[in-house]
Amino acid sequence: MSSNVVVIGGVKNAKLTRWLNQIGVSEYNHVELNIKDISPYKLDEIAINLRDMLSASSLIITVGRVADMVLSRCWIVHAALPSTKTKNIKEIDEALKRCKDYLTTRRYYVNNASSNFSK
Repeated sequence: MSSNVVVIGGVKNAKLTRWLNQIGVSEYNHVELNIKDISPYKLDEIAINLRDMLSASSLIITVGRVADMVLSRCWIVHAALPSTKTKNIKEIDEALKRCKDYLTTRRYYVNNASSNFSK
């Protein structure tokens, strides 16, 4: 993967791109997550596949509750955004702040990121 930011889940659309730009991410790889079974066996299989696909330096951001839940249950460290269908501005702002903090603590360059997310 060319960019070290990987977005897992959700739909790649203008709203997601705008959110990522607000936290300083202009280049990223998007991975769709199509999961119908979250049994422990399937989660182990998903975790192995994701770990094989991702590098140790990957910065992972999930979109939506399913992707967040799956990666959390697989013990994969990540930041989480709500679904792009979410309309709750407070929830979106809090998620964007947490994502920006996640990227900053992992030394991702976020200098051009907005600190005022509600736009």
